[in-house]
Amino acid sequence: MSSFFRFALLLSLCLPFASWAASPDLAREKTISLRVQIDAAGKVQSAQPLPDPEAVEALNRIAIGLAQKLPFTPARKDGAAVASETTLYLKLVMEPKPDGQFGVRLAQASNGPHVVKMGRLRPPENKGLRGRALLVVSVPLRADGTPDTAGVKTEKLEMKDASAFAEARYMDTIVASLHDSRFELDKVGGVAVPTRASLPYQFGGGGGRGGRGQAPDKKDDGGSSIPGIQEVSDQPGVELPKVIFVAQVTPKKEG
Repeated sequence: MSSFFRFALLLSLCLPFASWAASPDLAREKTISLRVQIDAAGKVQSAQPLPDPEAVEALNRIAIGLAQKLPFTPARKDGAAVASETTLYLKLVMEPKPDGQFGVRLAQASNGPHVVKMGRLRPPENKGLRGRALLVVSVPLRADGTPDTAGVKTEKLEMKDASAFAEARYMDTIVASLHDSRFELDKVGGVAVPTRASLPYQFGGGGGRGGRGQAPDKKDDGGSSIPGIQEVSDQPGVELPKVIFVAQVTPKKEG
């Protein structure tokens, strides 16, 4: 990782990155999404950032460099390792240095389906459901990226007064949103693989969100307790690629 930090420090001299990192009004962390191609040995062959209106080019270059160094458990088809394609999510954290510059630390790496389009999420109107709630649902995703809403199931419901009634109301609004949603799935051997994905939805809560619902989006996982999207292959004989990442803990200063 030392070569990465030298690379990050060099890029910090670029005006767009330096001004962004130094601004107290902007978050010092950013999740970057990349579409990556992986060979049968689990090595990234290419990485391309997905469109982002708030993209910082210097951070994109850092993310590409990091992606090319991360190992994967390769995809498998009928027991044999094969090439694959997935979406990789990298959370980069800006950390101040004693000389006034900023270093960049890779805080999290995960991979899975990419949310191409998320249907509008309208929270339940029932007054008894105004509190904070987290609902994780299991959703079958077809090879074309559309959800099979007939197979949606609840995996977890967290709220102050959980009940079958509350679960049903939240599930109604999630299913309605999924009808107009689409995902880009992993490809194994050049073919999109149907999956069963675990999608988290948060309703209510603080931070000025009011009664709005928050759809699953890995870009919004920084500092949040919302779990990320998880997936497993729904096609017999096919295993999806998984990034191998161990977080580095920044040592605390004594005194």
